[in-house]
Amino acid sequence: MKNFLIFLILLFAQKVFAQSEWMSITTSVSGREYQIRNLEKKDNQFYDVWVKKIDPPIKIKGKNGKYTYKSKYSINNWIVSCDTKEYQNITFVEYNSNGKILSEGGSTEDTYKFIPDSVAYGVYEYICSENN
Repeated sequence: MKNFLIFLILLFAQKVFAQSEWMSITTSVSGREYQIRNLEKKDNQFYDVWVKKIDPPIKIKGKNGKYTYKSKYSINNWIVSCDTKEYQNITFVEYNSNGKILSEGGSTEDTYKFIPDSVAYGVYEYICSENN
């Protein structure tokens, strides 16, 4: 009985831990990586998912002539409609490479179409084909 209880605790801990990890879905030609986590089905048509977009570092020449690498990333909460191939960007926060907030916002009113053959469409395909 004790071993069974330990097994259940480890199984539950593994499931909770797995949901908190970002999973890489696709990368654009320019190197922007799309990751998702906390994918949750709301009903037969909609999914709630967190999307992280990570831009590749760029080389910037400073005033002193030395080069540094800067990058940025954003974390977005999307509501995805598999039926209409649309999403809403409910909220987003964009960070620089040091973790400083560059911008934030979101809307429940604006709806965006997934553009075929785009990187975002790859996210749509993963969500809607893997989870239907």
